Amino acid sequence: MHSRILLGAGLLGLVGCGVFGSDGSAPTPPAGEAPPVVTQDDGGLPEGAPPPSVGTPASDELTNQFGVFVTTSGSSDGDGTKEHPFATIGAGIERVKDLKLRVYVCAGTYKESLTLVNAVSVIGSLGCDGGVWKTGGAPSFIVAPTSPALRAKDITLSTRFDGFNVLAPIGSATSRSSIALIAENASALTVANTKLAAVKAFEGADGTDGIQLTLGANAKGTDGLAPAGPFNPNPFKIPYQKGQPGGVGSCVGAPGHDGESGFPGGNGETDRCLLSSPGVYSWTLVGSDFRTDGAPHLNSPGTPGLDGASASAVGTFSSDGYAPASGTAGTDGSPGHGGHGSNGGGPPGPGCTGTPEGEYIFGGAGAGGGAGGCPGLAGTPGGGGGASIAALIFASAGLSFTTSELVAGAGGSGGKGVFGSAITEGGAGGVYGFSGGFSTNGGTGGRAGFSGNGAGGPSGALAYTGGDVVIAQDSHLTPGTAGAGVAARTNAATNVTIPASASGPAMPVLQF
Repeated sequence: MHSRILLGAGLLGLVGCGVFGSDGSAPTPPAGEAPPVVTQDDGGLPEGAPPPSVGTPASDELTNQFGVFVTTSGSSDGDGTKEHPFATIGAGIERVKDLKLRVYVCAGTYKESLTLVNAVSVIGSLGCDGGVWKTGGAPSFIVAPTSPALRAKDITLSTRFDGFNVLAPIGSATSRSSIALIAENASALTVANTKLAAVKAFEGADGTDGIQLTLGANAKGTDGLAPAGPFNPNPFKIPYQKGQPGGVGSCVGAPGHDGESGFPGGNGETDRCLLSSPGVYSWTLVGSDFRTDGAPHLNSPGTPGLDGASASAVGTFSSDGYAPASGTAGTDGSPGHGGHGSNGGGPPGPGCTGTPEGEYIFGGAGAGGGAGGCPGLAGTPGGGGGASIAALIFASAGLSFTTSELVAGAGGSGGKGVFGSAITEGGAGGVYGFSGGFSTNGGTGGRAGFSGNGAGGPSGALAYTGGDVVIAQDSHLTPGTAGAGVAARTNAATNVTIPASASGPAMPVLQF
């Protein structure tokens, strides 16, 4: 069902609500003429009468019969009577949660977060000087250490929260949002004569680059061997000049990302000087293992990683609060492929006149190819900024705010995503120089996929879903500023762009 909200036209501050400091500190009640004083009368209501729950309590309702009492000077072992009041509002709620009585709270500052209970009305801004309780006191302040400052769930019987200034805490790295009230299935709740204030939410964390890998020291292919001979080797072996090894694929910094090792060079040809025709001596091939090489291996670069995404919308509300919208992470690139080795060499010419018959000559051994380069490793995405929400309401048709003020602070800005760590070039191929063909360098590593930017967080006096929330005309709503998204950024070296992320909305009312 589409929700209706009755909004007041006035933007004046609330009488007696006070003002919180910009740093989130508890305020000093405003100066001015003291409100009218109504002294208590212990004998006004009949024994056993149910406690009224609608409206501000009258003087003859401020008795032990109809509620428990809380003061800043109360005792941790108090029993909640006027003579021995509790020191915390939470203790008062716990004491009467099954009795459905009121909790009467004297003026002052209470550093606690509260969970409201069905049919237990909590009434603040009461005077209690000298043990004499009266209505029309200075404001009662709740400066909460955790967010939300107030929770209300399953409030199905008339329940009133009246006469408070409630300040949610500033967002932090572990709790990014600042939320004064979360209400769920709380249709019978009335918030009256109260200021609910959320303050600045925490920004999303910037992403961090992946580990920077470095190419190992042995990534270069081994240089080739010059031709040798002629002579009679002892011992004799084929091939006598074996192709030289390629560079070793090794990336230092994180396991599992080594580039492909380079391929070996070709073996040198082995020939012997023998009489091929009368008076003619020629080189004759000995064996068949010769001029083997690493080709046709491609020294191609590694495959780029998959790119992440920047958050294109704000996060989500739930009864647990607000889940910021972070960017998504990219993936690592893949290592580069190894370079191929150069060919092995053959004899210097067709004839071997002048060389003693029977001696051998050994062609140069080919150089090894370089090892593949190291990939870029993906980093973490930017986090989403937190929300600043005065009242977050779920499925609470009929919940009402009267003579109240809902004020939000700034939404948290989004965190920056990252491009990932840099790639490395492949290892160099070995020097060949004296044999046919070329050794090649290893291929470069593949770039990392970028990790996206986080979205800015929203700011709203009221965020709600699931039913009509009533805002009386003597109440007003004030949003803060939107949490900024992150602008698009381009890496000049790779021409890769991380897209911009969304900014959060800033509105008096956010319907989701």
